[in-house]
Amino acid sequence: MIRLFKDGLYQRLALTAQYLGWTPDTFWAATPQECSDALSNPHADRSADPITPISRSDLQHLMENDSDG
Repeated sequence: MIRLFKDGLYQRLALTAQYLGWTPDTFWAATPQECSDALSNPHADRSADPITPISRSDLQHLMENDSDG
């Protein structure tokens, strides 16, 4: 069985908000960057493992393979 990104998404979002100790209003008002910063290790060397943005072709591939796409 193929699991899609959306499978279990709301449970993961709830766990993230709970882990951070954020209220729902705080969680939903946060930007993706703020969530990423809150979950990252403040002592990590970010230059050692930079985050590479997804390419347009990879995004297109994901959209084509999603049943809702």
